[in-house]
Amino acid sequence: MPSTRSAFVAGFLTNALNPKATLFFVSLFVLIVNPQTPKIIQAAYGVWMTLATMAWFSLVAVVFTRDDVAGAFSATVTGSIGRSASCSSALRLHSC
Repeated sequence: MPSTRSAFVAGFLTNALNPKATLFFVSLFVLIVNPQTPKIIQAAYGVWMTLATMAWFSLVAVVFTRDDVAGAFSATVTGSIGRSASCSSALRLHSC
């Protein structure tokens, strides 16, 4: 089990270096914030988006590290992958 610090750093770097996440937030920021908006308000929006995103990913991390939730999620994903694999091979014979 990784330490809290190493888990935070890994999660932060994964999201910060993800070009899709960066492009999403930059495009959202550009669409919402008018160029004439004062710089202090733009900075406040940036801080707000950062804090809201951090809160969301923290909540997801806390929820999915619970044993009952992680087990249920793992079983669901494993079952879905198994059904997809069997369904794709079964498509040759009939629809799923």
